[in-house]
Amino acid sequence: QLKSGSGFSNADMFDSNGNMRPDNSILHMHTHPVDHTFSDGDWRVFARSTIDEMRVITPSAEYRIKKTKAFNDLPWREKTPAAIEAAYNKIIDIVFGENTDATIDEMIEEATKRMSNAFGIEFYKINLVSKVVK
Repeated sequence: QLKSGSGFSNADMFDSNGNMRPDNSILHMHTHPVDHTFSDGDWRVFARSTIDEMRVITPSAEYRIKKTKAFNDLPWREKTPAAIEAAYNKIIDIVFGENTDATIDEMIEEATKRMSNAFGIEFYKINLVSKVVK
């Protein structure tokens, strides 16, 4: 049985009665303790048919990816969770090989930009204002 909050699961795909949620009906939001955008696992979750938008909140920014008509119109085999994760892993390997002077955060953000361009996904970054502590 799937349970909400049970870690990496399909729990967000179903309502409390076990019925599949409609396509593109879910905003999936979570935090990252470091300033990285989306991981390969995040991309895999994002590819689910029920997810429309994913947001990651880090200490310094909010990152968003959102499906578009271009993404939704792709043949289904090109946008399965496994296909999206494989594409991300290929892109991240290329980015890490090209940007030897960049930080890991910069490389992961660059990979996110390339994934967004490759799949017609909207990508946003909103820099957060640091709190002033007295």
